[in-house]
Amino acid sequence: MKVQGEGEWKVKVHGKGCPREWIKLPVAIDERREEIVGKISTDSSVDDGKAFPRVIDQIQSRPKSVIGDGAYDDRGVRDLIRKNGGKTLLPPPSNAVYHGIDLERDEAVSFIRALAGIR
Repeated sequence: MKVQGEGEWKVKVHGKGCPREWIKLPVAIDERREEIVGKISTDSSVDDGKAFPRVIDQIQSRPKSVIGDGAYDDRGVRDLIRKNGGKTLLPPPSNAVYHGIDLERDEAVSFIRALAGIR
């Protein structure tokens, strides 16, 4: 959701204006019931991984699995999910590096690098 400001294109071309600001709406969805079970709103400066615990705290039962995009590739997110007995499907970004701490994540990094032909 755009809150205010002019587009980056205008700022780049004309050197004036305000950069865009966004409101982000991280949500948790129960896939069986097809309904939102947790939600918050944040401004564009809040990291998705840092917002995750506030969304999960709203869920009545602990999730068995969590699916998200690379924005949730965060050690704290993965640890919180495991602590509550869940499994993750959080792909690391294509430029991710091995941490040597999380075997599941490092295997995903290995798989992505293999797909891209990177060693």
